[in-house]
Amino acid sequence: MKVKKVIYKKIPAKEKAVGLAWHDRINDPARKVGTIEIDTRQTPLNILDTEIHEFIHMTYPEIPEESVLKMGNRISRFLFKLGYRKK
Repeated sequence: MKVKKVIYKKIPAKEKAVGLAWHDRINDPARKVGTIEIDTRQTPLNILDTEIHEFIHMTYPEIPEESVLKMGNRISRFLFKLGYRKK
């Protein structure tokens, strides 16, 4: 799935998530397919981790959560050490 839009906002606590990837119509009642939402109440490193994590979910929805967590964490820490930050 192609990422069409990334929205930075406070995600309601009821979602129990710091990021959301809307990649299918079944779980997307508001028709936000192709949208990633990132909770802004995170540290810069955690925002980067969430961006990568949700991108992986969007691009490869078949990958299990545990694998997405490991990949996202490793990639975000590597990029953060290189100096990548959201402007």
